[in-house]
Amino acid sequence: IIGNFELINNNVICISFLNYLSGMKWHNKGDYFATFREEKERSSLIIHRFSKFESQIPFSKSIGSIQDLIWHPRKPLIYIACKQSIRCFDLERCKLREKYQITTNWITKFDLHNSGLNMIVGGLDGRVSWYDMDLSHSPYKTFNYHQ
Repeated sequence: IIGNFELINNNVICISFLNYLSGMKWHNKGDYFATFREEKERSSLIIHRFSKFESQIPFSKSIGSIQDLIWHPRKPLIYIACKQSIRCFDLERCKLREKYQITTNWITKFDLHNSGLNMIVGGLDGRVSWYDMDLSHSPYKTFNYHQ
């Protein structure tokens, strides 16, 4: 999974991976980071713990073509956006917690508020959806933009 870690000048880290990556996201606390690829295979998402130089594949099956992911700012949750769905996984219990209804045809980007209670999702069709995660799993409001 990871070729090697190399520490340069005590504050620069060089990490080489054995496969290409679509993206990498750091956790707010800085000890964890996740790497992902758009491949439809179980190893498309890998979670790494930096302090122990450990890596793990959290899923036994493929969850789809990953477009983006976000760590919850306060809870051990990870939100994974595939082309047409967003899933929230509980990392302590290792199971699916929530699935959100998506109104766009292809998710390009999404983000969580610092409180973890609101989510915004953008798509290729020019729609931006705002989710109030306390109220519902469907969008609270959807904005249409020109392409």
